[in-house]
Amino acid sequence: MCICWVIVKTFGPSGLVAKNEIGSTGLGGKEISRRLLLAFIYYNDALWDEERFLKQKEKVEWLRVGDSNLKYFQKVVKAKSNRTRTNAITNSAGVLVEGDVVPEVFMSHYKMFLGNDHNSNKLQLDPSLFTSKISDEMAANMVRPVSNDEIKEAIFGIGDDKASGPDGYSSTFFKKAWSIVGEEGKRGLRQGDPMSPYLFNMVMEVLTLLLKRNISVADDFRFHPKCESQQIVNLFFADDLFIFSHASVGSVKVIVDALNEFKKCSGLLPSLEKSTAYFCNVQSHVKGAILLIMPFFEGSEVSRSY
Repeated sequence: MCICWVIVKTFGPSGLVAKNEIGSTGLGGKEISRRLLLAFIYYNDALWDEERFLKQKEKVEWLRVGDSNLKYFQKVVKAKSNRTRTNAITNSAGVLVEGDVVPEVFMSHYKMFLGNDHNSNKLQLDPSLFTSKISDEMAANMVRPVSNDEIKEAIFGIGDDKASGPDGYSSTFFKKAWSIVGEEGKRGLRQGDPMSPYLFNMVMEVLTLLLKRNISVADDFRFHPKCESQQIVNLFFADDLFIFSHASVGSVKVIVDALNEFKKCSGLLPSLEKSTAYFCNVQSHVKGAILLIMPFFEGSEVSRSY
């Protein structure tokens, strides 16, 4: 059940006067509440219409004078450039850098962050690793050409005030003029690929299967004490990966072997700059032995409950 509360405060010489004025209309309490609710709905609709009108007016103004290389255009571009320009930055050594050296700091950071080229084995894996498989018909459907009806459905599913590309035309324009610009719109879509998260999940599922297989045949792997009952080894969200195990060399070696096999078949490498190993109540000599086989830095302790 959805309940909407509308509270209207009346101001007068006294609350009694306001109550008497409302009562003098001859309307019952339910009718007054209904009319107040309708007025509230109409008011919100008017605000929304005004907002859409102003957004569209802004786009029309830009189309009128923005692309004419006039003073207005130059002013807008200069203001945007000033807002987005980075004048100073702190490099990896903690030194503040300014001027022409700033681009070099960015380049150095991302070269180290993204890593180097790495040869992969083009997903040469044992077919028995995959326990769940789709049919040939479903596989063919995933790579077939997209139909015109599907493109139209995608366009009409976009919010009216959203733009499908950098040209600034809202989806309302394409919807209203689909009979005229439909074919052109089908060729010019620039929406972000909604398949990206699913593709990432499919790739990371390979790592999960490798971990499970290696653990099933390992004699010296032990689960993290808090994950043993549910036998959880890894969790991932977006591009962040969490791996849990007991703090023993044997357990960590099983994980490292799975990571190395995944690296060879996918070409994906952990970002050493952003990867960290956390320990809790682990003896120094054990911790040192683990860090020798795991190429990650030790992080500060997160929580005693871990």
